[in-house]
Amino acid sequence: MTPDGPLLKRARDAAFVDIETLSGPGGVVVLAPHPDDESLGCGAAIHRAIETGHLVTIVIVTDGSKSHRASKSWPPQRIAEQRRREAENAIAILTGSSLNMIWLG
Repeated sequence: MTPDGPLLKRARDAAFVDIETLSGPGGVVVLAPHPDDESLGCGAAIHRAIETGHLVTIVIVTDGSKSHRASKSWPPQRIAEQRRREAENAIAILTGSSLNMIWLG
């Protein structure tokens, strides 16, 4: 069951906006706080932007290494490496290629 609140209601009622309207003729930058936010939150927009010939750059702020702090089998470095692979694979599936991905964390 999904919680219902004012934000979700506004999102449900919002009009559709195509990527061309959002980006104009320029490139598209997707800013993702964590690995997988880019594909889960903007996957359709990324796919459409590539499909319509836009240059897409994805900036991922953190490496995801702190997502399972108490895990003994997934230490931070292992998580970061896995989440990077997953993000790169997801983008390759969405776009048919790899994109310019900038990792800040």
